Amino acid sequence: DVSLLEGAGVVIADDGRPDYNPDTYETAIPNLFVAGHLTRQLHMKNAIGVPPQIVDLIAGRLEESRIGGAK
Repeated sequence: DVSLLEGAGVVIADDGRPDYNPDTYETAIPNLFVAGHLTRQLHMKNAIGVPPQIVDLIAGRLEESRIGGAK
């Protein structure tokens, strides 16, 4: 259910998932990130690794250029 995101102004793509920057997982709404099954990660084991990367990005421990490619 993406109605909360829609209400916040996030664009929902044709695949039913929110539009976001694939490098940072941030939506067009500043400081609003997506994680888990809302991402386009092909496997849940990859998707569950996204939240710690987002926290590190927000905390300044990870460069933007590394978040999308970090495994």
